[in-house]
Amino acid sequence: MTRQIPKPIAVPLGWVIFGAINGVIYGGGWVLMQCDNAADAWRWARNEYHARRVGAKAEQWLKDGAR
Repeated sequence: MTRQIPKPIAVPLGWVIFGAINGVIYGGGWVLMQCDNAADAWRWARNEYHARRVGAKAEQWLKDGAR
């Protein structure tokens, strides 16, 4: 027959174990959200850069056409 852990030890031990599992799950979710936010920021910066380049080329074409 197996021996049970006394309740004053088992309950806090369960809180620690399940708290650690919960922390890993939420921590992983937080890391994934930060990665997604970083990817969005990178995409935005890349699109902004391309939009500025296209805008500069369009202005140059308009200036050349006005001559």
